[in-house]
Amino acid sequence: RWVEIDRQLGHVESDFVRPKSIDAALTDHEGVSYLFIGDRYVRCSDGHIIDQGYPRTTIDHWPAELEVPVPQACADGIDAAFTDRERVTWFFKGEVVYRGDQPESGRPIVERWGLVRNRFSGMERVDGVAEIDGLCCLFRGDQVLAHGDRLERAEPTALEGFPTTIDQWQSGLPRGFGDRIDAGFTDWSGRAHLFSEQRCATREEGG
Repeated sequence: RWVEIDRQLGHVESDFVRPKSIDAALTDHEGVSYLFIGDRYVRCSDGHIIDQGYPRTTIDHWPAELEVPVPQACADGIDAAFTDRERVTWFFKGEVVYRGDQPESGRPIVERWGLVRNRFSGMERVDGVAEIDGLCCLFRGDQVLAHGDRLERAEPTALEGFPTTIDQWQSGLPRGFGDRIDAGFTDWSGRAHLFSEQRCATREEGG
């Protein structure tokens, strides 16, 4: 005897239905995007619609799909991932980063990532110092370090965003000044003057 039963068919358990958050996302060298939640991922070939047959478990399907091994430590999920210009995929998990072509040779993130080019680190000398816009600015090579607090403090702290390049700090400088500043000052009228080797550049007040 046939009996009609009210059932919901076709329902698939998926963390990607109204997700609270996405753990990681990346786009491969062919422009295909992937989203990760927990131990699963989905593929979006057009960048918007999830392809049929997804989600899939990362540890079981990702290596075959992109020919990129997944580190065993990332079997239950990853924190972040991306593919660089050399087509190498990087996986971030906790305090460790894994290179896709060397999946079991994880390294602490702090050894490779988050490093900032800083010519003032451990500096033994500076090229020049100048008071510009009320800030004490130290110059070394193509970088500038600005202090806004009182320098007689026991541990004076650089302003947020410094060090930065001279060109980013002061746009419109004459060519060559972005490579080195030897000295500078602000005169009584408010005009700033910077010296680089045998040249001088002046910024008008309010400029």
